[in-house]
Amino acid sequence: MPGQYSFYLGIHDMNGTGHTLDLVERIKIVTVLPITENNSSRYPLNVSLGTLRVDGNWEINKQND
Repeated sequence: MPGQYSFYLGIHDMNGTGHTLDLVERIKIVTVLPITENNSSRYPLNVSLGTLRVDGNWEINKQND
């Protein structure tokens, strides 16, 4: 898992078409070091693959001008 990673933020229509409505790339870049908090061990693998998906519920209200 050590390395540099960036977060992407996507808004998707999950109830209708499933299309991506908006996507913002690299909203935050983080560096993961291959050590533990007290430096007692190292991350054992050289390769990592994965994804993180956080569910969220949004409510959009139309405002009258």
